[in-house]
Amino acid sequence: MKIVLISDPHVAAIPVQDCGEGLIDTRATGLFLVDERKRDKDGHYAQLRRGLVDRLQHA
Repeated sequence: MKIVLISDPHVAAIPVQDCGEGLIDTRATGLFLVDERKRDKDGHYAQLRRGLVDRLQHA
């Protein structure tokens, strides 16, 4: 089994396209525990795509 790290150049070479789906601040949902030690001043660390939040809620 080969482990591929997120820092691997093969991973970095994969193009990313924004799907335009809205972001949700997970702290406001009450569904998740969010580690405040990783916070940034704009709160980006706690945002997930709406579809992902829906899927996690139903999992």
